[in-house]
Amino acid sequence: MSTLNGVKYTEKWVTEEELKVLELFKECEQVRFIRYDEKNVKEAEIFTDRLGESEVEKMGDAGWVTSKKGKISATSFFAKKD
Repeated sequence: MSTLNGVKYTEKWVTEEELKVLELFKECEQVRFIRYDEKNVKEAEIFTDRLGESEVEKMGDAGWVTSKKGKISATSFFAKKD
């Protein structure tokens, strides 16, 4: 059993690492989640669309997809592989 802000959580549902993320989230101004090396735009959007509608930026065969909700932002980078 773990504790976060005086509330006990069982590790059956939440790992110790996930509890640390929640603890940091509650104390910060901004949180960023980043993924690299997605195969294409669609794969990148699957990750970022969890926060809402994503914005796509492209530079040739590469680019990134970004979404934001409140103090959480997610960015996923993609590049066309040969």
